[in-house]
Amino acid sequence: MEFQINRVAFGDTVLLRRGLVLMAEAFTNGEPEALAPNGEGVLLLDYGMLWVQALQDYWQLTGDGATVLQLYTSLQELMEYLRGYEHPDTGLLDVPPGHWSRTALVDWPVWHSRYGQSAALNSLYYRTLLDAVALAEGIGDLTSATTYVQRADRVKEQLNKRLYLQQQQRYASS
Repeated sequence: MEFQINRVAFGDTVLLRRGLVLMAEAFTNGEPEALAPNGEGVLLLDYGMLWVQALQDYWQLTGDGATVLQLYTSLQELMEYLRGYEHPDTGLLDVPPGHWSRTALVDWPVWHSRYGQSAALNSLYYRTLLDAVALAEGIGDLTSATTYVQRADRVKEQLNKRLYLQQQQRYASS
């Protein structure tokens, strides 16, 4: 949100670009460090997914395709890393239990949404996949775009099939 305040107050996106680059440099084999330039071992899947969304937002705001190209390998590595958490039967992220600093934060009071096949994390994952589609299409990587859209469709389908509680008209947390 800070980048949006900065953009409105000062009319530039330099701070956002710098943050995107620093976070990408902190990724190791796609594993998203929570802080840049050094997360000291804090891994937060949701922060990594928010990075993809911020990259898409940055591109929409600036049209700076050069930065997207510069960070595209990091994007692909992160998407592949996230794919490693997909449950083979559902395609939903299935995060093993663990301390929030090694899984996902989501939000402080919702500890039960940080692991398993979480509705919150998979909703975030769905949006991340859609943003990855737009970024891949934008730079002409149609093969990756097709893969990401297929994964997004599966996540959406399974999220609604497995985590939506029809009787209560709400999603289960996990």
